[in-house]
Amino acid sequence: MKKYSVSILLICILNALINAQSIESKIAFKEGNNTYKNGSYDTALINYESSFSNDTSNFRAIYNMGNASFMKGEFEDARDNYNIFLNSSKNNTEKANTHFNIGNSYLTEYSQQLKEQSEQPNSELLQNAIDQYKTSLRYNSDDDARHNLSYAMRLLQQNKDQQNKDKQNKDQQNKDQQNKDKQNK
Repeated sequence: MKKYSVSILLICILNALINAQSIESKIAFKEGNNTYKNGSYDTALINYESSFSNDTSNFRAIYNMGNASFMKGEFEDARDNYNIFLNSSKNNTEKANTHFNIGNSYLTEYSQQLKEQSEQPNSELLQNAIDQYKTSLRYNSDDDARHNLSYAMRLLQQNKDQQNKDKQNKDQQNKDQQNKDKQNK
């Protein structure tokens, strides 16, 4: 009889520890959501990390870490978190939303580079955004994903057109310089 009561006691203690971690995880997750809503993305990240460390099955915390990283402009970190979430998700709507967010991270990073640089940013960012929006649409038809896909495709085409125009201008300048050189000889 004592053997059974010790086993039951151990099971109860383990269950209490598991539930305590879940409660701590839930509290940290809720606090993360509150700080995120207030725009305190650094604090939100800390809370989401705490939530996940207390309950490693809470992949929503990883997804929200992606959102907080995105809002901080840490696009690579955001994509890393989104990809971890994707690997755990079996729900098509979640996958569509996550691919949409990854696409947004590429598109936003491209836009930021465009504002900060005098030259055209890497068009690979646009191509990656396009690929993510297409993947999102494969999981779930969504007007926002279609709109962003169309927008990214227009930007990519404009980028290519500008590169072609720049190349033509450069070629023309080279020809003009060669003609001047011939005339000076």
